[in-house]
Amino acid sequence: MGEARLPGTGYETLHELHSTIPGVYDPVDRLLILADIAPYSEQYKHYRTIVNMWSRAGIIDESWKGKVDTAKEQRQKRMKRYEFQPRRFSRITQQVEDALTNDNESKIGEGASRLWEDVTHTLSNVPLPGISYLFGKLMPNRTAIEHYERFQVFGRESSSWGNPYRDFIKVYGQEIRGKVQPDWIPKDVENRREIEEYFDKLEYIKYKQLQKRAVEVEEYETAREFEKRSKETLHGLDPFGSWANILRAMPRAERDYFDTFSEARGEERERIRKISPDYMSRIYEAQWKIRDRRAGIEPERRVVERQTNEDLSTFFAEHHLPGPNWLGWHPDVDLDKVKLKVVKNEGMDIHDFNLWRTQEAESKREQIPNIRDFRTPNPQYDTPVLRRDLIESLTRLGFDIPDIEITTQPSDKRRVNIDFDVSYDQSDKFLQRAKGIVPLTV
Repeated sequence: MGEARLPGTGYETLHELHSTIPGVYDPVDRLLILADIAPYSEQYKHYRTIVNMWSRAGIIDESWKGKVDTAKEQRQKRMKRYEFQPRRFSRITQQVEDALTNDNESKIGEGASRLWEDVTHTLSNVPLPGISYLFGKLMPNRTAIEHYERFQVFGRESSSWGNPYRDFIKVYGQEIRGKVQPDWIPKDVENRREIEEYFDKLEYIKYKQLQKRAVEVEEYETAREFEKRSKETLHGLDPFGSWANILRAMPRAERDYFDTFSEARGEERERIRKISPDYMSRIYEAQWKIRDRRAGIEPERRVVERQTNEDLSTFFAEHHLPGPNWLGWHPDVDLDKVKLKVVKNEGMDIHDFNLWRTQEAESKREQIPNIRDFRTPNPQYDTPVLRRDLIESLTRLGFDIPDIEITTQPSDKRRVNIDFDVSYDQSDKFLQRAKGIVPLTV
């Protein structure tokens, strides 16, 4: 069936081409294919823009508009991977329903429904070998928070009997500990989040550098495009801004929960704060403020600010920042492929980062730079001892009260190069000599 979804004779046998020419795929044909096989791709967004322009211009007839609309709807359903089951009889949900309606179920019906809800949710989430697995398959009754805890914090989205310790024994152990210590986050999850944040900040720096260079050569349209991309990173985005930028910036694993988590209330918010990475909590705080204001509710007094260069400096004081000549800064180098190398070096599963074997195969044919140890910060050579030694040496050479500036440039090489630029200002001596000959007013 794969041939029937991809361009070629198999596809053309089952589908009419908008171009009407065999082997020729115009933007409508490409959009329909990409909506099915690559719904998140930049190519899909590109052809969607073209097709929307064609539609407004009347180039596409009604029958093809219907096909395009159907493809977009199917894409939306495909992108929503999970169906969450909120607790209808939870305290928060019940308070909201009571405020909106006067209809009440009978006490017996309510009690039975509450019992059934508790049983199904408990059996789907209790960390008992076999029980939670079986009920999770037959009756996957999980709220968004329960689902996130099970698959993004304590467990994994994909399980294989070929790796029983990692995918089952370890997961059950982490779930049990999570029940005992609700604030605990497994180390491998912290590592995954750290890598995601690290490459997000590298991407932001890359696009800001490319923007600056484009401005220097007066390529302002290119500069605007790089600036736009920098704002589509977690570091550069506006947490109060458009959902389009926010969804593009966040890791794939977080995207499926964003809509539901953004609508959380009360104690649900507190739980989300504890289990979400910091870069997502900041976004949720902003979205909750927006929703509270729209609902006429006084927002919580939590400060939400855009990240700054100072935040970058703090982060890279504890992480490696590649040097200015690093190949990864080139616009043609895909940082996801650099990330793939780092993930492999860390002994982690590339699929947990929405990376795939095809990318791994491509990277072997390309010149992709590596980062040996992203947690090792760049060495800092500007120390009080160094300054003291330099001042003493320069003083012995005849420099009076030398003014020293030390600049450290990071490098991905395992060596240190030191360059000295020494400027000796003799204007004071010249003036003193000149005063002895010709009176000068200074």
